[in-house]
Amino acid sequence: MSEAISTMAVRIEYLNKTIDDQRAKKDEYKAVLSQQLLGVAYLYSKLKFFASEMCIDRYGARSHTVAVQDIDWY
Repeated sequence: MSEAISTMAVRIEYLNKTIDDQRAKKDEYKAVLSQQLLGVAYLYSKLKFFASEMCIDRYGARSHTVAVQDIDWY
């Protein structure tokens, strides 16, 4: 009986460590994804700005709306 309890305690300790490891990985992945999202948002804003500047320079202000709508679709 004592051996079964000891085995169960070791198993519980192992599972708790596994849970802690998984939480740490989740937090790490969350941080990486957060940084990537910030980068994508920054690039998106720059792309939108440059596309609007190019369209205004080439085709006039009216085509700016169409270009921004095209970018937003992606």
